[in-house]
Amino acid sequence: TKVLFTGAVTGDFYGEVPEALRALGVVDRGRPVMFREEGATFDRNLQESLLRSELPRSEWHEPLPLEHAREAGPFVALLRRAFAAAEVETHPSDSGVVARLLYAPRAILGVFINDGAHDVQRRVTVTGVPVDVFVPAGGSRLVLFERESGRIIAQSPAR
Repeated sequence: TKVLFTGAVTGDFYGEVPEALRALGVVDRGRPVMFREEGATFDRNLQESLLRSELPRSEWHEPLPLEHAREAGPFVALLRRAFAAAEVETHPSDSGVVARLLYAPRAILGVFINDGAHDVQRRVTVTGVPVDVFVPAGGSRLVLFERESGRIIAQSPAR
């Protein structure tokens, strides 16, 4: 399993550093994020609560909490690298519905998120077969496909 960490990891919710976190080698005390950091700008109101890791950047550890940056670009680039390294298939679209396909030996899990104001039929190609998935406005769908045929096995409710 691969896990992407952003920012400083100072411990668990109780302020303790459990052995599991210590073994991952990502725990550090961090330091406050500055207004401008390596191409990302952070809101001054959040600066005191955000910590930057003092550990070096690696494939699965981004020292900056990019998910809180004002610009989307650095975070989008980080997620693209992470998805590519994890071999998560992405399906770009102008429809406003994000689609990700995660492959398992016998099935494919489709994750669909619609951040738009209108219901959308999102088309993806699963094992060479085009499939339309209804995704409600402001909602999401999980769809389990049979890997061999692309047939829908199960899906979460539409509303």
